[in-house]
Amino acid sequence: MTSKRHELLNLTLDKWHFLEVWVDVTASPPYILMLLGDASQQYYIIDPAEAYQVIWQTTSYPEAKAWLLEDEYERLTGQLMLDNQDLRLSHAPFIESNNPLVVAS
Repeated sequence: MTSKRHELLNLTLDKWHFLEVWVDVTASPPYILMLLGDASQQYYIIDPAEAYQVIWQTTSYPEAKAWLLEDEYERLTGQLMLDNQDLRLSHAPFIESNNPLVVAS
């Protein structure tokens, strides 16, 4: 049975515009969430550890970002973007953090 949350995600799979990876570096091991923005200005927080369920959604990128920051998630720098059906990374990824324990790759 498909949940309402899965249905929302399925509607955006072919229309997504960008994807950001956010990490809770205070958890051990670090916990990852994804922020997906679609072409219709919808933003979804997705939990890959929970079968990619949409756990929160909004029509505002600043609201989505604030929701993640409130729970102490830090964004990996860069966005995976869909550009004319080709994927590209807009910047080299590293964690935006002042935490000396964070190792950037």
